[in-house]
Amino acid sequence: MPDKDEQLKQVIEQTIGFSRKGRMKVIRLIQKQQPAIGSSRIRRVYERYGFALTKKLKRRVKDNPKNPIAVPLARNIEWGMDFMSDALIDGRRIRTLNIVEQYNRECRHPCSTQHHSKECY
Repeated sequence: MPDKDEQLKQVIEQTIGFSRKGRMKVIRLIQKQQPAIGSSRIRRVYERYGFALTKKLKRRVKDNPKNPIAVPLARNIEWGMDFMSDALIDGRRIRTLNIVEQYNRECRHPCSTQHHSKECY
């Protein structure tokens, strides 16, 4: 088994070269050259001899001290507005206008209509 693994290890090294190729690309490239080698065997040797790439860490988004988010300190200072739409089983559409107070996240008057009418606004 180790002799066969050494041969496959050399094939993997030749395929990878100096580039960053992931396991799936390496498996495809090796199977194009030598279709008799199975993907599970390539994966086993690839991981055993440390060819696996290290995971790239996600960049962390830092707080922006120049432009901080203003939090309202009392009621009736800031309001949010959102339109939402949905469809019923019978095909009718419902549209809602939600007005939310940002201080306590309270929805004051959700207004839903099936048609655009001025009664709600």
